Amino acid sequence: MSSSAELPDWQAFSERELPELPFDVAADLLSPAMEISAALQHSSQVLLEVQRKANEQQGSALAALAQQAVFVFALSSALERAENSQEEPFEKGGFRSLRIIKDQMLTALNGFGVTIENPLGKAYHEVADNIEILGWRHHSDFATEVVAEVREPIITCAGRLVRPGSVIMGAPPLEEAAEEHA
Repeated sequence: MSSSAELPDWQAFSERELPELPFDVAADLLSPAMEISAALQHSSQVLLEVQRKANEQQGSALAALAQQAVFVFALSSALERAENSQEEPFEKGGFRSLRIIKDQMLTALNGFGVTIENPLGKAYHEVADNIEILGWRHHSDFATEVVAEVREPIITCAGRLVRPGSVIMGAPPLEEAAEEHA
């Protein structure tokens, strides 16, 4: 401001028209509190949707587990009947009923996206990322490193590893392996 003690004459100024704006000033220029409120409402809606989806998936998982429990009970009952039978075990379709129960269990798991992979006989490089090696068996029966025994299968769900397989690997005898690397 100037050092003059005189104030300007405000009556000399006239109000100008504002140019036409391509947006609604009142709607687009929110106060910081309104912007934070809008962001919180959006975040809350996203969180509620994620929670809803998680609840649906949990319900589906519980339903699949309950179905597996029914199948395990049926399998247990079939085994108990075979054990208490006066006849030779698994006569009269005993194996057939167990296979049916097994197939029902696998169908229920596959319906939920769970797959069971038996890596027996597969080369090490094919399954290395999906197994836990419990030990090695060196023998002349093995030309390369392969899965010789499966203690637990590889379990995946929707293509993601859920549980690695537990295996015993087979490999050529140590002397032959050392000669090949020499």
